[in-house]
Amino acid sequence: MRPFPVCSSQRRPANSSPGAQLPGSLPTELACVEHLRHLYLSGNGLNGNLPAALLLNATELHVLLIASNDLSGALPDASYARVLQELNLSDNALAGWLPTTLLRAPGLAVLGLANNYLAGELLGHEDEVFVEMTKRDIGGARR
Repeated sequence: MRPFPVCSSQRRPANSSPGAQLPGSLPTELACVEHLRHLYLSGNGLNGNLPAALLLNATELHVLLIASNDLSGALPDASYARVLQELNLSDNALAGWLPTTLLRAPGLAVLGLANNYLAGELLGHEDEVFVEMTKRDIGGARR
C-alpha cells in the first residue's frame, strides 16, 4: 500500500505527514490530488527524484516543504508553478545545475535550497525572493 493518495475517478483530500518517516519516493500521482495547496513532508525517509509533474500539474500548490529527506537528482524547473509561494528542499541530496528560470515562478517568496549539491547562479527576482542557500551549495558540493 502506498502512503500517498493516488489519482483515480474518486478524488481524495490530501494529508500532510511531516516527520512520519514515510519511506520511498514521491509518486507523480501526487500532482493529481485535487485542491492540493500545502504539502508538508519534511523530515521523512523520502528518496528518489522530485517529480516535475508535482510542480507542473498541482496548479493550486502554494507551499511545498520537503526538506530533510534524501531526495536526489536534478532540481525541476519551478517557473511554471504559477501560485507556488514557498519551496523548501533544504537538506536533501539534490545535485546539478540550478534551473536558470527558478526565480521566475510569479508568486515565489521563499526558496530553501541549503545543504544540497547544487551549482550555478540564481538569476531573476533575487530582490523579491528570500533564498536560503549557503556558499558551499553554490560550489556544488557539501563539505
